[in-house]
Amino acid sequence: MLRSRATAVLSMALFACAPVKEPGPEPEESVPPVAAGCALLGGIRATARSFPLGDGRTLWTLGSNASAITTSAGGPEECFAGTPVDPGPLVQGMPDAEPLAVVRAGQAVWMYFATPDGRGVAALDPATLRFQPTAMLLWTADRPSFGDAAVAQGGFVYAYGCAAAGFLRHDCYVARAPEDRVGDESAYAYYAGGGQWTARVDGAWPMLTAGPRVDVGYDARRRRFLMTYVPALG
Repeated sequence: MLRSRATAVLSMALFACAPVKEPGPEPEESVPPVAAGCALLGGIRATARSFPLGDGRTLWTLGSNASAITTSAGGPEECFAGTPVDPGPLVQGMPDAEPLAVVRAGQAVWMYFATPDGRGVAALDPATLRFQPTAMLLWTADRPSFGDAAVAQGGFVYAYGCAAAGFLRHDCYVARAPEDRVGDESAYAYYAGGGQWTARVDGAWPMLTAGPRVDVGYDARRRRFLMTYVPALG
């Protein structure tokens, strides 16, 4: 895989794990055993993303319910084998925040998130596995969906997002900020075509027409960025 982060769609009524038992007589009354640390997810349909924290733990975000789960091995198919984080908003003080891309910039881990009012970015507190948002949202809801994908490369963090541009058509854009100023709205520049960048979000120029949501990774061997997407009705 080109990326250490996985993206999956979960659709389940009940998601649990239980140890395999040898055949034998069942007690008259019993409760199916559930391994410690399993997460019971009822009726969830969400985008799940994983991000290695570099200390043996992996951060999982579930887009629809803003929860986080850590694990040292396995993945969603193994019932998030690990220790669930205490219930509560993943972005502190923002229970309606939807987790988007997670990216490491220098020594910090940042997560872009969406709210009904717009999009912002928050820094991870490793002790609590909760994210602390910057003072304000970076983009209002009428802007492209910057933060759907994010990549750190060459001293910058690149945030990608798309916007409706007609019937079943979405134009996609990219913003970037220095790695040490990811939370600073004034530090972002926007690709304006022809290899040029502008400080004005209104000057952003679409890179391509793609789907409503995209993901982007960097292929170090080929030294290229790779974008994946599903077109509308695709």
